[in-house]
Amino acid sequence: MDWNTNSILGNPGEDYLTIAAENDLDQTYRNAQFNMHYTGKLDTLGTTISANVDFARLNTEDFSDFTNRYDYSQTGEQNTEFLNSKSFSDFDIYAANIDFAKPLSERSSFEVGVKTSKVVSKSRLEFFELKEGSNVYDPEKSDSFKYTEEIYAAYVNYSNRISDTWNLQLGLRAEQTVGEGKSARLDEVGSRDYLEFFPNIMLEQNVSDNYKLNYSYSKRISRPNYSYFNPVAFYLDPYSYVVGNPDLRAEITSSYKVSQTFFKKYNLLLSYDHVKDFSAEVPSTNNETGETNFTTRNLDNSRSFTATLVAPVELASFWNTNNNLVLNQQYFDLTIDDQKVSNDNFFYLFQSNHQINLPWDISFELNGSLQGPVAYGVYNIDQQWWIDAGLKKSFLNERLNVTVSATDIFEGKRMDINAAFLGNTIYINQYFDEKAISVNLRYRLSRSKSKAKARSTNLEELERAGG
Repeated sequence: MDWNTNSILGNPGEDYLTIAAENDLDQTYRNAQFNMHYTGKLDTLGTTISANVDFARLNTEDFSDFTNRYDYSQTGEQNTEFLNSKSFSDFDIYAANIDFAKPLSERSSFEVGVKTSKVVSKSRLEFFELKEGSNVYDPEKSDSFKYTEEIYAAYVNYSNRISDTWNLQLGLRAEQTVGEGKSARLDEVGSRDYLEFFPNIMLEQNVSDNYKLNYSYSKRISRPNYSYFNPVAFYLDPYSYVVGNPDLRAEITSSYKVSQTFFKKYNLLLSYDHVKDFSAEVPSTNNETGETNFTTRNLDNSRSFTATLVAPVELASFWNTNNNLVLNQQYFDLTIDDQKVSNDNFFYLFQSNHQINLPWDISFELNGSLQGPVAYGVYNIDQQWWIDAGLKKSFLNERLNVTVSATDIFEGKRMDINAAFLGNTIYINQYFDEKAISVNLRYRLSRSKSKAKARSTNLEELERAGG
């Protein structure tokens, strides 16, 4: 994978330095997963007990080459620098849970469960500069890091269909988190040990056959990826680094929602979310050296008001559409160097999916999206739009399915990002090569259309490790 940057350092009207950085990444990823599952029926009333034991191991090896070309406007001097790095990361994930469910009556039920998990993460970064044909080890840019985390959780849920009109669900979850990370070179130890409670309540009202209301409150936790805790500075170009944060805290979200369903197909959702310790990337520039560090850190808080409308529409017997409209007011607040920084924005997103049945049993699908300006932490992202399309045709009595799809046809997902705070101004333009054409062939050996039921363990720990 290649990623290139161009940097211009200096003040307007003065001499400046141009750096063209060409970077190449070769990555190898391996993983192995094991799951053991048990489900038992304890009586004829529907009482059940289930258990899962999971183990996963992930391994990633990254080999990067950096070529930096310097051009000094004042002297016209040019020179080239060659660097490379090797990084290795390993994750061992252990998890187990037991769940018990019991009907209390025809209208009510009770659930209780416990879960425990442990993650051991090890990473190592080796950085080199090519001098006179030999790689010279750079200890200042190299490091090893180990992070261990244990989570102990328990929950209880209760549901009761109070009447034909009202349905109630209550729940409470408790989670204890214990973690510790250590950097070998920096000799830093970051630890965390906290207990949090997460209540949830949902009240459903069936007003009529064509109108339903749902009121809910929930509190939930979102923990950072394990790599974010690593304090080492990962090299991007001579003046840009990604630096981890050993003190990064988990996000705690309180969410209030009212949803309405009309005629069993149109949905309107109104919600308010308050996020404590919202985490986002915050750049900081050293004015003396010109270096910029990009670090994920906790903001003071984040708030958002959202309205979401889902409206499927049948335009013709052969043409169905599904349309989504999201309106959102965002607020972000943080403190940098004892100064308050705020960023707010009105955001909109419109998505329209069209499914059209063409002659000769060909299916055509078209997706269009328009996304308004976005605020994210201290960043502001300009408007984006994109179009995806696909064709599908079946052969051999529907045993062979051929799909041709194109994503981001007009490169509308290109991101123009800017941030201006405390005298720092940053502009970023990036595109992740999402424009692509793919062909998929799928052949079914059996004539039966029945599908085996897949069971997923949905390990949060696996997602945080990048698996």
